[in-house]
Amino acid sequence: MNISNEFYSNVIQIYGEAGEDWLVRVPDIIDRCSEKWGLSNLVLLDNFSNIVLFGSSSFFGDVVLKIGMDITTEINALSRLSGPAICQCYAMEETLGALLLERITPGNDLTTVPSEEERIIIAAKLMLKLSVVPGTDVDKFPTYSQLIEKDFNSMRKGRTLNKNMALYIERAEKFLETNSKAPSR
Repeated sequence: MNISNEFYSNVIQIYGEAGEDWLVRVPDIIDRCSEKWGLSNLVLLDNFSNIVLFGSSSFFGDVVLKIGMDITTEINALSRLSGPAICQCYAMEETLGALLLERITPGNDLTTVPSEEERIIIAAKLMLKLSVVPGTDVDKFPTYSQLIEKDFNSMRKGRTLNKNMALYIERAEKFLETNSKAPSR
């Protein structure tokens, strides 16, 4: 499996020594998942910090294998969400940080819809079809702002940022701070 140098660098910048250890274990994790879920014809996709592979499963057909160091929240979310607006999670192995997902073949990309208003309506209708499994405590999931802040902190910790990147992060944080506050009543 040919993992790019850029991917290695990204993982090490984000996770440090733990990332290096994980990268050494990735081939074994892929082998274990392949054996457990009957995977073949795996093709590696470019990704920022997760291993993402398209392939076939003798049990499920066309699948996506996603392996990451920090996908516990995603595992929890996929186990609690259902409906036509979300891909099916066929199997998961939290100890390996692995998800076996339905491979979805996209239809028309929303960017091909000329009207912004129509794109928003289509997206909103799709979101309304998303349902949460009864009894799920959604407050346990991080907010978008919390996820972004975590990423920004990782970027600051992992490398020296050039002036432009530091400025973009600062602006984004101010925007999130201003726009994520609940309206006063």
